[in-house]
Amino acid sequence: MQSWRGAAGLWMALATVLIHPISLKADPIIISVTAPPALSTLIDGSSIVSTSWSQSKAYTGVSIAALVDSAIVGQTPTADAYLTSRIGAGTTTADEIAHTRFKVPAELPVCSPSSCGAIVTFFTGLSLDPGNYFVTMGPDAESGGIVGWFPALNPIVLLDIGVSEGASFFASAAASYPPASAFGVYPFAMNFTVTGTAAIPIPEPATATLIAFGALFSLLSRRIAGFYRRGPGRG
Repeated sequence: MQSWRGAAGLWMALATVLIHPISLKADPIIISVTAPPALSTLIDGSSIVSTSWSQSKAYTGVSIAALVDSAIVGQTPTADAYLTSRIGAGTTTADEIAHTRFKVPAELPVCSPSSCGAIVTFFTGLSLDPGNYFVTMGPDAESGGIVGWFPALNPIVLLDIGVSEGASFFASAAASYPPASAFGVYPFAMNFTVTGTAAIPIPEPATATLIAFGALFSLLSRRIAGFYRRGPGRG
């Protein structure tokens, strides 16, 4: 009888897997490039900064944030952030995924012996297909101060599978559309983080179910074979 009870238990386990398939969630970080704040790069008409990454799969619920400060302590200046699929000459709003105007908060809680800054989230709820992406900061002509964006010196870089860190870029003159400025490579990584959920979880529930089914079927076959070798009265 014990063999039959064991077989029934295996069938119950298999049914549980089929009804509640295994689901594995990826780390929410797509790319994170961070370091303690040092000296920020000011964002004005003669200083436009961009950074980039590439991804081989799609993500949903994407948020993008960066570590920023004010050129003058105590001010809360504003600047513009753009997310595009390219930068440089020929870039237009057709290459834009999102843009927003943000404000540096009065409180700057992220500190080092050199400086203090705040992590400001520019974008939320985005859906991004595989491709190359650029985050660019440009000045707000109506701002009462100047925003600074912190480079990441000796950064800690975290990447999801299939994601690559790109270069950073600097332009010494702002185009009317800042992502279209004449950029050159900037020698510093920038402090920023992109989070989101992979649009297609890995592995798919069906794949996990097949793996579990194979393992349980193998165990069940052994139990049944043992039952017939011993007979029903010798469990």
